[in-house]
Amino acid sequence: MIVHKHGESVLDHYYITGIIGNPYDSKARLGLHKVTGLERAIKEVSKAGITDLGDFLKKVKIVATLDHPNICKYLELFEDEYSYYFISEYLTGGDLWDAVHGLFGGFGGYTEETTAKVTKQLLQSVSYLHKRGIVHRNIRSGNILFAERGKSDIKLIDFDVAGTKTMEALSVNGGGLHGPFYSAPEVFKNDHNEKVDIWSIGVVLYFMLVGSLPFNGNSNEEVVAAIKKGKIVHQNEMLWNSITKEARDLIESLLNVNPTKRPSATEALEHPWFTMAIEGGLKGRDLSSALDNLKKFTGYSKIKQAMLGFFVQNMLSQQELNHLAQQFKEFDKDGSGALSPQELQVALKEV
Repeated sequence: MIVHKHGESVLDHYYITGIIGNPYDSKARLGLHKVTGLERAIKEVSKAGITDLGDFLKKVKIVATLDHPNICKYLELFEDEYSYYFISEYLTGGDLWDAVHGLFGGFGGYTEETTAKVTKQLLQSVSYLHKRGIVHRNIRSGNILFAERGKSDIKLIDFDVAGTKTMEALSVNGGGLHGPFYSAPEVFKNDHNEKVDIWSIGVVLYFMLVGSLPFNGNSNEEVVAAIKKGKIVHQNEMLWNSITKEARDLIESLLNVNPTKRPSATEALEHPWFTMAIEGGLKGRDLSSALDNLKKFTGYSKIKQAMLGFFVQNMLSQQELNHLAQQFKEFDKDGSGALSPQELQVALKEV
């Protein structure tokens, strides 16, 4: 169980150092435990941004019960006047695409067998969640991390929008920093269940095998329209046809526009493609062309995310702005509307 430390400062227990991952996108900081020296990931959730505290605390309980080798383990929860701080294990292998490049890039080792290993672990983690009535709702490349560099063990992270309730479609997966690329068609009707996770895994699998997204467009609106149609437009038909028919069959079943016809996570794990992987039938299925596409796409995506992240981070909510204004007034002792060097020194010491 996660240990809830109400009223204790996270800074009494941890040195908080660098940002983990992309500085414009990351929600986590690196923490060093003062007594044990262990490295942990620390994620701060501002109370000002929580619209439904009861629903948020339910999610805390959900996260506290998770115990699966392919799901990031949360260990502690600190709470102060302004924020909650989730302490979790620190995963050092990078996100899915960074890890794939580092593990297999340039050595001819990126094969269908590689993607089968990752997909199997992903389905196992989601099967575990679904059996407990939990829907992740935000499965995408950035939320799939490798536990260690040089090893192929993955962990699913980020349960911000996990739960059992339906959520506002566009606020969950329809826009924002990452766009709607991994969202199932029914998300945009705000009428969905656990099968949205199955669709997202289908998008991830397609991306790993082909190196491009199955549903794309020049705007979020165009992407949503393509997703609703459910017809994959292959940017490279030859590359699509070069992967095994079993892989194509699995993708098409995961990306069925009718959620009732999509397999469950448990059913998907029984697909013949995974049997082929176990028997060694996918070892020679080279995906170097897909890897090249992945590198190009990921490079562009990181630039785009950095730009969008800059704008997102610089557009605070009115509640957050009010909080900052109040803090400023406390430091602005003479009421001049500007901080003198002396006031700034005092402010820095207090902070």
